[in-house]
Amino acid sequence: KFAEIQSMDFTVECAVDAGADQVSGEFAVLYDNSSGAGSTSVLLSNVDLVLTQGASAMKWNIKPSPAASGIVGAGLTSTITHNNITGTGTGTGDPCDFCTGTMTLEVDFTFEDDAGAVQSDTFGPFAVKCNP
Repeated sequence: KFAEIQSMDFTVECAVDAGADQVSGEFAVLYDNSSGAGSTSVLLSNVDLVLTQGASAMKWNIKPSPAASGIVGAGLTSTITHNNITGTGTGTGDPCDFCTGTMTLEVDFTFEDDAGAVQSDTFGPFAVKCNP
């Protein structure tokens, strides 16, 4: 597996109506090309936080920065922390409705080569953190 999520730390802002900035945070990804014969890189083509509480669920999509792994040389690894870009969050509901629920990070990585294969990884679930 070339891309593997290592950690995440996201907070839902509920003290004010933060709109597109309602969820903020970061996640770290290990890019492992230790068995690769050539350099490779991936784009983070889709990043969703899936919030669940009881029978209810919603997705909150974010745009990451940086939006790619950068080139990882043959035989090398790299760990990069990605943040969500301010003002880019969109969702199918109100994340503040899930403050006693869980969140799981889902990321699609698209290889930047002719084949454009997609690899996905998930991390979680973890308790949703809300302010206040």
